[in-house]
Amino acid sequence: MSTPTSAAHRVSFHIVWISVALGSLIAIALVLCASWMAREIDTAALNEQRSAVRTYIENAGRRIQLDQSTAASRADGVFYSAHGRFAWVPKGMADWVSAEFNHDRVYIFYLDGFVLQASAHGQLTTSEIDLTDRQAVASLVNQVRISLATPAIDQASSAACCFGIRRLEDGSVALISVRPLNSFTSADDFDRNPLLLASVVLFNDQALMAISQSLGLAGLRTTNVIRSAANVALLDDQNRPLAYVQWSLPAPAAKLIRQVALPAIMSLIVIGGCLFFLMAWLRRTSVRLENSQTQASFLAMHDTLTGAANRSLFDQRLREALHYRTLAETKILLIFIDLDRFKEVNDTYGHAAGDDLLREVGRRLLVELPEEATLARLGGDEFAIVQPGIVSDGHARWICQRLVQALSDPIALPAGQMNITVSVGFAVETPSTISSEELARRADVALYFSKTAGRNQCTLYQHAMDADRKERLTLQIELRNALLQDQLNLAYQPIFSATSGEIAGAEALLRWQHPVRGFVSPEFFVGLAEEIGLINELGMWVLRQACLLAKQINLPWIAVNLSPVQFQRAELADEILHALHNIGFAAERLELEITEGVLLQDSAQVQMTLSRLRAAGVRISIDDFGAGYASISYLRNYKIDKIKIDRSFIKELNEDPTLVHVVRAMVDMGRAMGLSVTAEGVEEDAQRRQLTEMGCTHLQGYLLSRPISAQALSQLSGEFENTPSVKPVSSRRD
Repeated sequence: MSTPTSAAHRVSFHIVWISVALGSLIAIALVLCASWMAREIDTAALNEQRSAVRTYIENAGRRIQLDQSTAASRADGVFYSAHGRFAWVPKGMADWVSAEFNHDRVYIFYLDGFVLQASAHGQLTTSEIDLTDRQAVASLVNQVRISLATPAIDQASSAACCFGIRRLEDGSVALISVRPLNSFTSADDFDRNPLLLASVVLFNDQALMAISQSLGLAGLRTTNVIRSAANVALLDDQNRPLAYVQWSLPAPAAKLIRQVALPAIMSLIVIGGCLFFLMAWLRRTSVRLENSQTQASFLAMHDTLTGAANRSLFDQRLREALHYRTLAETKILLIFIDLDRFKEVNDTYGHAAGDDLLREVGRRLLVELPEEATLARLGGDEFAIVQPGIVSDGHARWICQRLVQALSDPIALPAGQMNITVSVGFAVETPSTISSEELARRADVALYFSKTAGRNQCTLYQHAMDADRKERLTLQIELRNALLQDQLNLAYQPIFSATSGEIAGAEALLRWQHPVRGFVSPEFFVGLAEEIGLINELGMWVLRQACLLAKQINLPWIAVNLSPVQFQRAELADEILHALHNIGFAAERLELEITEGVLLQDSAQVQMTLSRLRAAGVRISIDDFGAGYASISYLRNYKIDKIKIDRSFIKELNEDPTLVHVVRAMVDMGRAMGLSVTAEGVEEDAQRRQLTEMGCTHLQGYLLSRPISAQALSQLSGEFENTPSVKPVSSRRD
């Protein structure tokens, strides 16, 4: 029977034994852990050193190639001749490369082996490849020759440059790079016998010292056999070891454990807490940086105003779409969209309103497009859309019409509600049969035809458009020549007083008698002149010629038409008044006919131009009144002198009673506002009598006189001076 004391001892013993055993187990675990950690640390350190040495050697090779590229691109070519061979190679280039980049030996030679320059350690040597380098360089030259013979490899690309580690004839190891020097060789010479640049950098004690200083390795050396686990093999192109770079085996773990065991534990606790807060801060910072990077990447490839792709991203997506593949054979659609008269929005409401309009247009277009389509803003008011997977031309047209419909609804902007129209040109092609540049050209041609057809059009590219556009370009050139070669002339249609029948003035009409094409309609070539920027020169020529004739024949006044495009020039009023001054023609005898579209521009520039002209005495007439907006408010605001009722109202005056009331209302309105009223297109005597009875001031039309030459106008004007009471009759239609 045991006593309490023995029981206590047994308990104490068990406690001690268990404690010792537990302590021993902990100690053994700590030792094993420390041993394992030391081994892992040593292994990791060795692997890191191996990786660092490999990276250093690889970087050394890349650096040699980069040195060669730098030398080739930055040197100034000088015509060089040696032994009957010629090349655009800087004199002393091999010496410079060797000295500047510490290449041990540098050679510049032709593919056939003829050496132009050779340098060793920055000093000129004999013009041949060193015997120790010859075989090693030759092996890389063969690789260059194979690369240059491959059609898919560009001569100037990195694929034509060859690098390798080679054992030289004297047993040493070197890094060797050979590349073509196409920058200093003509294209013909390069194809037949390209010029090459070879650099040899020895893997010697100096190189080992540089590695040792850079990586902090001790006992660095090269051997032919492995003598230490701390080594890296120098491999040739077939991954065969040429030599081994070896160094003293690192054992930092044991020393590290002894020195930092206790401090490390305490430090880890402190560092752990700091790292916790640091990681939390880094996490927040990382999120912000990621967001900023995402935003920067987006802005680099998108238009900041509309959010659509910019031209760079658009070109990329267009090329990708050309390689888009589907199960069924499909086509690619490219759409160009241009906002009609967008400049008028900027001029009238300001650039801020124009930006708001562009943003809304971009938003509406994006809503209508599928995910695979790309919307881009190419600049100004021009948008482009590329969409793969189109099954037919009808499918493409439906897409374009849907986009036009989306933009046709009124747009509410801070500056007010706007209605816009767009010109659309699109091309549909099979991706495998066309390049991105040609597809873009075709869509642009279709857009051009939409604009020239009067805008607000949706046009599919047709091959015949190329011929039409070429013809139009030819006419542009011929129109410029016509102005220089006096192919243009003026006809004059007299304008008569409705009450007395006397000639009151005449309207100058531009004519083009082409030597080959014959008569070219003004409706065609005037619009052409507006497109090519010739309209101002053409308009001023007409004004000067008409005023000179009116002065010579003592015509009471002459009417000249002005294009709305001419009013885009702030200098228009000055040019007209200067021309009148040089001719000596009174401003009161000049009447300028403009369309209602000029007034609808409602710009400060138009107002200032018209005000200056009227202040000088020039009269302003609204041509084709009633055919457009016929806004009374514009007539009041711009102080117009005359309205000319459009011929479409006069043509059926005797047949449509409604027109009688409409024309009478126009005449009464004009007289109430103190304006002169001219009726155009009078072709019947009944029309003349009725218009006279309504109160028209002047009459113009074939009944009274067709457009006539300057000589005929002079004779007609003289007849009326001698016989003032004579009234024009219908016989003058001939």
